[in-house]
Formats: sequence, C-alpha cells, structure tokens
Amino acid sequence: MIFATPALILFYRTLNRSSLFHRNLVIITKYHYCMLYMALPSRIIIILYALKFIGVSTKNPQSEQLYVMACFVNIFCKILPSFALLSTLMERLMASHNISDYETKSRPWIAATAIVSSWTTSSLGTIAMVFVEQPPNKISLYIIHKFGVSVCMYVCMYVCMYVCMYVCLFVCLLGADKVIIIGFVLSAVASIAHVTLFRRERRRFTKFIVGPQTSRYLSTRFQIIENLRVLKIAMLACVIISVSVLIPSTLMVMIFYYFLPTTLTGQKLLALVELFFSSFVAILLTSSAVMLKRYNKRVHTHVRFQHENRLHCASQDFRLVTEKYFSHLKTAWG
Repeated sequence: MIFATPALILFYRTLNRSSLFHRNLVIITKYHYCMLYMALPSRIIIILYALKFIGVSTKNPQSEQLYVMACFVNIFCKILPSFALLSTLMERLMASHNISDYETKSRPWIAATAIVSSWTTSSLGTIAMVFVEQPPNKISLYIIHKFGVSVCMYVCMYVCMYVCMYVCLFVCLLGADKVIIIGFVLSAVASIAHVTLFRRERRRFTKFIVGPQTSRYLSTRFQIIENLRVLKIAMLACVIISVSVLIPSTLMVMIFYYFLPTTLTGQKLLALVELFFSSFVAILLTSSAVMLKRYNKRVHTHVRFQHENRLHCASQDFRLVTEKYFSHLKTAWG
C-alpha cells in the first residue's frame, strides 16, 4: 500500500496533464484505478484480524461488523476493476456512434452510466460472495465476475443487467470447472469485441481519408484517430490483465478445492494471492504513468515538428511568391 500510494498519485497527475484522451475516458480510468487501490486498506484490517490484533467477540457485535465490512470492501474493490476495459469499450462505442460532435459535446452521462452500472453489478456480486456459505460457490462467483459479468452487462447494454446477474448465480451451481471454461470463453469474446471494433475503425478511417471532405472533416478525423489509439491501448491492456488474472485464479482454485483456507498451506497461498495483487496494483500504476508520460512526450515532439515544418513550408511559399513577383516585374520593365 505504501509503495502503491506514490504510484497512484503519479498516475493521476500524469493523466490530468495529458490531453490525449477524452474527458469521459479519463473519468472512467481514474475511477476504476482508484477502486483497485482501495482494496489495499481493507486488506490491512483483515490482516489485523488474522494476526489477532483485533478480535471478533460475541459480546461486541461491532467488531464482527467491522470484519464483514472489510471483507465486503476488499472483494468489491477487486471485482469492480474488471469492468475497466468494458467501460472503455462502451465509451469508445458511444464515441464511434457520435463521431461528428463527440469532442464538442462532453456528454458526461456516458461516464456516469458506466460508473453506476459497474458499481451496482459489483455490489450484487460482492453480496452474493460474502453471504454464500459454500467455498466452491465463492470461487465460482469470483471467477465468473472476474471474466463474465462485465461482458454480459455490456453486451446487453444495461437493459438485462440484473438478468445477467441471476444467470451468473445460476451458472455457479454447475461447478467451478465449467465456470472457468465459460469465463475463458467470455474473456475471449471481450477480446474479439475490442479487435473487431479496432478493425472497423481502421476501415472507417481509410474510407474517410479517400472520401470527400466535409465541414466536419477535421473533428471527425480526429475522433477516428483517437478511437484507434485508445482501442490499441485497450487491446494491449486486455491481454496483460487476462494473463495476470490466471495466476490468482489458479491459486484460489487450489485453496478451495485441494487445500482448506484454514490450513497452513491454504494460508500461505492466500498470502501469495494478496502479495501478487498488491504488487500488481503498484506495477500497473507505475507502468501506466511511465507509458503515458512517454506517449505525451512523443506526441508533443510530433506536434512541434509539424509546427516547425509548417512554418518552413510557409516561408518557402513566401520566397516562391516573391521570386515570381520580381520575375514578372523584370519582364514588365524590360
């Protein structure tokens, strides 16, 4: 947590100074990254309970309520960041649909809808995980939420959000092995959706360049380029997150199916999962800030080069016009 705090501040400062992304995309990214970080303080309370610095007493119900609240926040903050890429995909779909005036009209309701929907669905999943007694159902819900619920939610475009939630709860009764397969299939569907949208935007950009110019040529071209840039970053992030989630998912399956969480081996594996998660948060924040700063530097260098090239071309045009003027003047005077 101590190592991740400066990384989070660095990422926020870099993101606020950057002008590469739309405001809705910045809000969605900051919100999901912040929720990813908030799982760390709640984990400290759980560790204090595990080390018996804070005891659960039947005479003091508040101690048990604090433990349940810490578990709820910890699970909630781990489920909710899985909606980040799908929220980005939804925001880019809206940007592609309103491509002519998306930069001029802010449309803050897009970011608000993505945040409220991810918050609601994550809350429902966390309630189910905290109050389900059987460990296999817990791990099944963990996996299905990590990979599948967000995909189902955005495929149904918020209309069937609660229906998808109950479907996922029913699927968990099939067993963790089938749920893992379904989760991987849904994860592949999400990746295919990113790739399909990226290829569609590339085809649109090609047709737009060779087509006739309109009054909104510059704004539309800028929006298509931004869609391509964001989708390229989202595809890379989707691959990284999908690979990184395999490790804690495998460890959780080992804990609940091959070892008990109360045994020494199970406790070691749980500690390894938490260590992996905390390290992943810090590495993700730091690498995102570094990559964003490098990208900003490249863009500023490119813009400055274009500006200098434009000034050079203007001076060359001025010289050409001046030479033509004096040649005509010489011809007129003989």
